[in-house]
Formats: sequence, structure tokens, C-alpha cells
Amino acid sequence: GVSCSIVLSTHHVLSEKMNMNDDMSLSATVIISMGNGIIKEMWDNRQPGGFISRRDIIADVAGIIAGIWIILL
Repeated sequence: GVSCSIVLSTHHVLSEKMNMNDDMSLSATVIISMGNGIIKEMWDNRQPGGFISRRDIIADVAGIIAGIWIILL
């Protein structure tokens, strides 16, 4: 859900408020959302007893794909 929200909100800001073309803004939103997920997993890994969760990464990718799908409707 978070990754999808990041994709949707970032795309809106970049394309509507900052007048970035759709292809560029979509690419940027994917990079930003995936970066957020990776940084969160790295943070989790540094916590006592923490680890990088493959399921969380898969959920992040699914959220990004869902956000892209919504944008392209």
C-alpha cells in the first residue's frame, strides 16, 4: 500500500505540479518508491534481530506495479 501511494502521489506532483513529462515522471516515481523500500529494508537489517525481508520487497514491487497500472488506466 505504501509503495502504491508513493507512486501515485509522486507522479501527481512531478507531472501536474512540476510539469515533468509523463515518461520521465513515471520513471522517477518508480526509482523513488523502490529506493524507499530498499532503504527501509536496510534500516530493518541494522536493527537488533532485524533482517531483509524478501516478502516486503515483493510487496513493494507489487505496490509499484499497482500504482503504475492505476496511472495508466
